[in-house]
Amino acid sequence: MPARSFAITLCQLIVVTCAACGADPKSSTAMDDATARLSGDGSSDSGQTADAGTAPIGGIDRLTGPAAKLFDCTTKGIPKQRLATTPLTCVLDPKCNLPMVVGHRGAGGDFGKIAPENSLAAIRAALWMGQDGVELDVRHTKDDHLVVIHDSTIDRTALKKGKVSDMTLSELQAIGLKPTNASAQKYSGDFSCERIPSLKDALALTKDRLFVDLDTKTSRTDLVVKAIEAAGVIDQVFVSVSDATQAAEARKLNPKIRVQIRPKSPSQLADALKLFVNRPPEVVEVPAPKVAELAAQAHAVGAKVFTNGWNVDAQEMVIGPQDAAYLKVWASGCDILQSEFPGAALNALGRAKP
Repeated sequence: MPARSFAITLCQLIVVTCAACGADPKSSTAMDDATARLSGDGSSDSGQTADAGTAPIGGIDRLTGPAAKLFDCTTKGIPKQRLATTPLTCVLDPKCNLPMVVGHRGAGGDFGKIAPENSLAAIRAALWMGQDGVELDVRHTKDDHLVVIHDSTIDRTALKKGKVSDMTLSELQAIGLKPTNASAQKYSGDFSCERIPSLKDALALTKDRLFVDLDTKTSRTDLVVKAIEAAGVIDQVFVSVSDATQAAEARKLNPKIRVQIRPKSPSQLADALKLFVNRPPEVVEVPAPKVAELAAQAHAVGAKVFTNGWNVDAQEMVIGPQDAAYLKVWASGCDILQSEFPGAALNALGRAKP
């Protein structure tokens, strides 16, 4: 999801939330408090301090991940098996109705507090947290390699500037990632070793441990399909695209490829399904307000319903625990909830790791 869109959602929620709490959203006190919480400054909250290896937002510990030493550059290893309580096969099983959690850009994007987005450290954190899957973004380099990065440039997340498609893989991987998120808050832990990962390295880390919602931001569908084949993760990676014809293209290249489409209405879903005669898409991503309307239609073809929990994330960030709100999203027909704060979503399910 574009950084601007999520930021707008958060700002809108601040105003709504302040009004609901009886505060004047236009008053300097209310807005200063909300801004402090968005930036991670907990001075106006409970006064709680972070334990070693965590970086709470406004004292809300559930928005953090496990101790940084488990997944930062000092880590000695990773979980050898999947820690999520749901089986990896659930995402492909129409009969499995267990709610699942996906971490945005690994373990959180612009407002994440755990690790640099789309990094190997973020994937390691997701593993330790017991997430079901991760959402990762993929683009191609000048020399036709695939790398995991959201933007078309490295300016926002790396220590230098440049366009991804104008740089080679080796050039990109010589540049470190920023140790801060979009709100300029420093991650807790040592991430000095982190670089923009190749898709190959990312899939080697997720294999048999996490499924991957692969937000495909490259037109080189052929490279994406080849990378999934080479990694041996065809049943664990979903080629997620805004244009269903690109998903159909991936299927033509390999009929076994798993895909995720993004219709916004019943008619759009019906039209998209016509592109997949032999097998419907495995995952259908829909806007949160449309879940109840589209869930039955998607489930009828055996697809999982995926949606973003941005609004609930924003409420969690601004006013505190929102367990009931997270659960309501799944109850509306969602199977897979993507969250900026996967720790909070997992906590709502009673699955948060200590």
